[in-house]
Amino acid sequence: MPQHLYTSNPAGVSDQAAAFTVVAAVGLQGIRLAQPSICETFLVSGLGLIGLQTGKLLLAKRVCLIITFITGIDNCPNRRNYCICR
Repeated sequence: MPQHLYTSNPAGVSDQAAAFTVVAAVGLQGIRLAQPSICETFLVSGLGLIGLQTGKLLLAKRVCLIITFITGIDNCPNRRNYCICR
């Protein structure tokens, strides 16, 4: 395997936490492409692993940016409730 495709975990980061890095990067790239600005509404379509991570990244982004509404659509009510922020 090429060396640029893997790395060791930083000190204090578990294997389980490190496994979400690539998944979070997919969602983060979508957020970057969307170029969020003040008072926008975001809808995450599909709240599987990547959708849930994207929703949480948008919630974290709220610290630096006022986003009026973030929600997601999915058939599973538990997934929808996990991501809703008003």
